[in-house]
Amino acid sequence: MKTRTFSTVVLVGAVALMVALKNVTGLYVIGLILCLGALWEFYKMAEHKGVAPFKKTAMVFAALMMIVIYPGFHYQWVQYGYVTLNDKITGLNANFFNFEQVLPALFIISVLGFAALKPTKNNPLARVAVTVFGFLYIPFLFSFLLRLVPLPNGLLLATYVVVVTKCTDIGAYLVGSCLGKHQMSPQSSPKKTWEGCAGGVLLALTVSLGFAYFLTPELWWRHALILGVLLPPLSVVGDLIESVIKRDTGAKDSGAVIPGIGGALDLVDSMLFTAPVFYFYLVLIRL
Repeated sequence: MKTRTFSTVVLVGAVALMVALKNVTGLYVIGLILCLGALWEFYKMAEHKGVAPFKKTAMVFAALMMIVIYPGFHYQWVQYGYVTLNDKITGLNANFFNFEQVLPALFIISVLGFAALKPTKNNPLARVAVTVFGFLYIPFLFSFLLRLVPLPNGLLLATYVVVVTKCTDIGAYLVGSCLGKHQMSPQSSPKKTWEGCAGGVLLALTVSLGFAYFLTPELWWRHALILGVLLPPLSVVGDLIESVIKRDTGAKDSGAVIPGIGGALDLVDSMLFTAPVFYFYLVLIRL
């Protein structure tokens, strides 16, 4: 527990430093490393299961996706007249095409092309399916966390969803360890309990209201209340999904690069569910 706490403090401290310095590039670099690390770990787990995905192709396209959503990339295209920017929500709108829409299409075509040109007897359909699923599950969903940054007050909005998500994990762990009796999903994650889930929701709701009151008044108070109830269950589901994947592939952790936590996927799994929903919520309320 001490090692896990230390690793969490170091990681949160690094992100907090980038936010305090308003270092957008630093945040995107951290996000890129986490995203690529999580994707690589997912594909390694799939290989342990006996499926050989097209890892290199997926890693290249994942890096490209992180690049095209980087604000500096947008500004370069604006400078040369290729795109227009909406100051509020819509983000990148290309006059000729939208890179964020083209990349997934090119990725799928590339994977199918490799499968057709280099057919093998080793489950080609499974190779394609796992490769595409991994890309959608990690880089695509993770990209919504970084898409928050260019929005007005985006650094704090991104910090908000990370903090609320992680507080769900912390609250669930603390309450579940002390009071947990009723298992949520015995087959996929025996240690997760309904009592722990309730504790995670309660802590996340408290933090959501406090964070919004002091740092993001545009979310106060109704939105902070709604999000404080909406995001925690999504965080729990995101964590459970990774547990299902690990159990199916026979992996204890997705990796071992972060002491006490595991791999990059163990760190970001819950945010893969909360960040997109939070982004869509902001679009819906037109913040």
